[in-house]
Amino acid sequence: MDDRIGQYMENINPMRPLARVVQITSNEFLMTFNSSQAASGWVGETTTRPETARNTLSLISVTPYELYAMPKATQTFIDDSAFDVDAFLNEEILKEFARQEGAAFVTGDGIMKPRDFLDHASAAVSTDDATRAFGKLLYIATGVSGGPTADSLLSVVYKLKAEYRSNAH
Repeated sequence: MDDRIGQYMENINPMRPLARVVQITSNEFLMTFNSSQAASGWVGETTTRPETARNTLSLISVTPYELYAMPKATQTFIDDSAFDVDAFLNEEILKEFARQEGAAFVTGDGIMKPRDFLDHASAAVSTDDATRAFGKLLYIATGVSGGPTADSLLSVVYKLKAEYRSNAH
């Protein structure tokens, strides 16, 4: 059933394929994250190699929340042999899970459900990747009233670190 739910969620919820989905067995997910950039340098073949800057590791803690369904059905509805009640209820629950998860990606407030990506807007700053503090999102003003232009969208692409550009959505 878990595989079916995952496949269904990915087919219906357009945000899920973009998300990192991790199976966990505890009440917390801890992820080590490199919050600085590794350093390197060029030297000649026989030149002494000085030590380079080391990485700064940060720990991100994610608290999972449980999405559930407990549909009510009458005994008459359950006993109806002309109708596959189990399949019907499973399908309806899958649709509802996909709707709830999709909404949480965009409008989740973090109260007994995930915190959405838009909720992090208060942490947005306009400093570049190299100088922006860990955990802050990049905010790029379009400079155009009424919405972005093609030039402002291209500037968003080239503000990203080169390593993220090919996979950006």
